[in-house]
Amino acid sequence: MNGILGLTDIVLDTELTKEQRDNLNLVNYSAESLLNIINDILDFSKIEAGRFELDYSDFDIRERLNETVQSLSARALEKDLEFIFSVDEGVPLLVVGDLGRLRQILVNLVGNAIKFTEQGEISINISAESADARIVELRFDVLDTGIGIPKEKLEMIFKPFTQVDSTTTRKYGGTGLGLAITTQLIEMMKGRLWVESELGKGSAFHFTCRLGVSAKTDEIDYKVDMAVIRDLKILIVDDNDTNRKILSKQIIKWGATPIMTSSGKEAISILESLSLSGDYAAIALIDVMMPEMDGFELTEWIRESKLALKPKIIIMSSGNPSGSCERCLDLGVQAYLRKPLRPEDLLNSILAILRPETKVHQTSTVSSFFERSATIRSLKILLAEDNPVNQKLAMLMLEKKGHKVIVARNGLEAIEKNEQEKFDLILMDIQMPELDGLQATRQIRELEKRTGKRIPIIALTAHALKGDEEKCLEAGMDEYISKPISRRQLFETMERLFPTAR
Repeated sequence: MNGILGLTDIVLDTELTKEQRDNLNLVNYSAESLLNIINDILDFSKIEAGRFELDYSDFDIRERLNETVQSLSARALEKDLEFIFSVDEGVPLLVVGDLGRLRQILVNLVGNAIKFTEQGEISINISAESADARIVELRFDVLDTGIGIPKEKLEMIFKPFTQVDSTTTRKYGGTGLGLAITTQLIEMMKGRLWVESELGKGSAFHFTCRLGVSAKTDEIDYKVDMAVIRDLKILIVDDNDTNRKILSKQIIKWGATPIMTSSGKEAISILESLSLSGDYAAIALIDVMMPEMDGFELTEWIRESKLALKPKIIIMSSGNPSGSCERCLDLGVQAYLRKPLRPEDLLNSILAILRPETKVHQTSTVSSFFERSATIRSLKILLAEDNPVNQKLAMLMLEKKGHKVIVARNGLEAIEKNEQEKFDLILMDIQMPELDGLQATRQIRELEKRTGKRIPIIALTAHALKGDEEKCLEAGMDEYISKPISRRQLFETMERLFPTAR
């Protein structure tokens, strides 16, 4: 499946006739569907056999689930759906639980919401139902404006191999296992799943789960000087009502005053009115995609206007339209944030704009976004992989981006070639003959103690098993990618390891 999906993706990136492209898109869609079915059946079989166990670890719930949500938002963007994600203040910074299975639950519920919604929005919110020093009970709400479910059929959707009706199955696909598996996983996390829905008006799936509160939470200090933002006016320009409300609530929490509007023309009236009264908005949060006057047009008006005090501009976008970063730079925009917005990113961007010398956890300036979007420089890469199809696939992906790839067929060859030549990066498969990837990595790290130099190693594995990530990190690997490998995931991982290598 890794070979089918990967090679199809590569061929789709070449020049093709319309008929060839349509046929390959069908191959790709069919392969993804088959992979999902295989994974669902394997999970369901393990649950039924009582062989399914949760894998507990500490993780930053905002950071890690935001990564999952960002990947889902791309699918929502393809259907022009508004995508909203928020985490309430009462949710701890670090929790203890099975991140992989929590992601699986969220992907299933949000994936269904996207699949059954043709217009409108998908909204996800995480809140704390109850908490003490050791345990937190979280509530997840996934809301959509999709086709809805008849009241008499709400219970049956949680049964295995069941869909609401055969026409739904034919139009939208699926095995009917997703919600059955999701229900079991949630029960294993000491929670429950329920749904509210109205035909033609959308659905609201809710679930709770119990997670540990990490003892490491107290070690994290995100305190920043909030005096700079307190009592300032911040203009929110977004045609989506839910987004405006979430942003307004967050801004009030920071001690600033939000002013909300749903259009560019109304925003102009507000800015002019403030100016006439001798007042101003310090920051303008502007959505790109709006009817009548889009975010760039409003930004251009502000730049050319005769306002005595002009707001600093933060552009918000559901995607990354072609040329958007360049246009932001041309218009003098101070920050560019991808929706769904994380409160931390928004706050840090505002603080960085208002007081550049303020130390913040992370900033999201236009220039840094532009740099992250650029292709990293050509690297010399050692690929340790025993499967010929996977070798070919990885080489095609990497060489097309200008990287040089040398192949090692097992862990022993990888160690030998790494000693003979100088590489920038190693892609290390875990399961190989003679010497596996974990053993090879440990030996490479031991050898590096003599040289004092350390080469980044990305782990590759055919399937994510319990403890795989921890085993990889313990062996000395820097990153972890599950197969089938997507080009986007691979290059994003490489860019994290080589942030300034352009």
